[in-house]
Amino acid sequence: MDAKTRALDPYEGCILTKGLGPIASQKQRLKLMTELPPVPDEAVRSAPQHIAVHHLMGVRRFHLPGQVVPLLGESVDLMIRSSYRERDPTRAETWARISGELTSVRGPLEAYGAVAGGPSGTGKTQCCVRTLMAYPQTILRDTFPGLVGPFRQVVWLSVEVPPGGKLDD
Repeated sequence: MDAKTRALDPYEGCILTKGLGPIASQKQRLKLMTELPPVPDEAVRSAPQHIAVHHLMGVRRFHLPGQVVPLLGESVDLMIRSSYRERDPTRAETWARISGELTSVRGPLEAYGAVAGGPSGTGKTQCCVRTLMAYPQTILRDTFPGLVGPFRQVVWLSVEVPPGGKLDD
């Protein structure tokens, strides 16, 4: 990140956002989420059918994101980074809010959420998964304020909910 971009970073100094990478534009987000299978070379094109069919399976990874994908990506990015700014462990206020000491001053820490809705099979899950894959799932920190030793920061989790929404399912 160059000095000009760093000067514009609203999260500069928040150790929790280090490791997430720079804030991506919608165009950069589309490029990150686009996946094209490799173009088969001559060796693959002339391979026996029982070998070629295995190369053909690469087409399953083909993905061209729709126009709504970068908007979801932007929403997720705002949720992650804003949440981390509120929970900056280098600030005493953060620890006071977590412990409940400052609830009367600024209220409890906020939680963010988003909803992707639409008919079955339209790519909601694929869109969410590809959005999350733009971030590391965890970041290993060698040091962390208030803790001894390394710390693993969980950036995101994914939970599959059964269609019925019942725990037994």
